[in-house]
Amino acid sequence: MSTTSLENTISDVPEQLKPWLLTSESLTKRLRASLPDVSINLLNANWDNTTWWDKYILNIQYERAYIRQVIISSATNQCWFARTVIPQATYEKRASLFANLSSKSLGDVLFHDKSFKRQQLAFYPVTSSDIEYHWAMAYSSHSIAKQLWVRRSVFMVEGEALYILEVFLPSFVKLLCKD
Repeated sequence: MSTTSLENTISDVPEQLKPWLLTSESLTKRLRASLPDVSINLLNANWDNTTWWDKYILNIQYERAYIRQVIISSATNQCWFARTVIPQATYEKRASLFANLSSKSLGDVLFHDKSFKRQQLAFYPVTSSDIEYHWAMAYSSHSIAKQLWVRRSVFMVEGEALYILEVFLPSFVKLLCKD
């Protein structure tokens, strides 16, 4: 992961992307208010072993977690890739909620249920040398991008954490910069 402080990266963020990186509200809700035909493409959602990234960057101590990956789009524009990591202890707190997500917006659930509280919000750039870049670009219709911007959140529910990584895709940044 690129390790740069907020102060060092804010000036590098495209102006149109800053409100999206810094918002404390649901990105999907914000997208629905701004652009037409918002859809959520469920790429996968299953129990898996936590990766070195989950353990080292997110500090997850569990061996297994429910991992859900989606692409959020507006019409034909892919906007962002999202990867959610829900450790087993967290999943068990709201098993029926998580089991019924399918291709629904996780943001709609998190911001509707007041027991979920965001504890951290960070953002940083990634390049082809970062794993986050490859997770997103594996599903992107774009073959290459010099740099992508990532937003990482930690939510807590009943003392347990849930992690969301959102990687803004090149078509979304281009779409924002046209306005």
